[in-house]
Amino acid sequence: MRIQYTTNARAEREALEKLAPPPAVVWVNEFKSEAVKPFLEQFNRAVESLQPVVPVLIDSYGGEIDTLMAMVDICRSSPKPIATVVMGKAMSAGAILLSCGWHGYRYAAPNSRIMIHDCLTVTFGKAGEIIADADEVKRLNALLYQILDENCQKPPGYFVEQVHQRGHADWYLTPEQALAHNLVNHVKIPTLQVNLSTTYEFLG
Repeated sequence: MRIQYTTNARAEREALEKLAPPPAVVWVNEFKSEAVKPFLEQFNRAVESLQPVVPVLIDSYGGEIDTLMAMVDICRSSPKPIATVVMGKAMSAGAILLSCGWHGYRYAAPNSRIMIHDCLTVTFGKAGEIIADADEVKRLNALLYQILDENCQKPPGYFVEQVHQRGHADWYLTPEQALAHNLVNHVKIPTLQVNLSTTYEFLG
């Protein structure tokens, strides 16, 4: 994401850049349990700032489902529009988080990659434990595809059918293909413009 400052005078811009806090951007690389806290801290900083949107930049191969769901719930609590931007890659959990950008605010860099697939799990233990884990994976799988359907304004079952047609293999999408499925709304990197200004008052 490009940051652009605007002001009338160069000297004024340089002075205000030193005083103004940098724009708050949420970065997502790994979906691990320890990533939830910094995600929430960055997210709250963006919400509490004067920015009109919360930019969430994603460059990830994916990771833990529980971490993803925590981030999804945080995004759903936002009082401001969320702009998700793929920078590099948004795979697995990253693709789900990408869909959490508000409609019209989902971006993919021109050379980025996106991948959607079923939940992955490896289970060991007693037969009953394996069956219980398999049922939970089915529930989570259905929930993730439901999130995609709802966020991308698609009918129920749309994305799971797309994956089924591809033999449930990893589904790689170019930015243009993601645009065709409404997973993203723009194929470009957005700009966050910061308008700086000063006022003068004479106190006689």
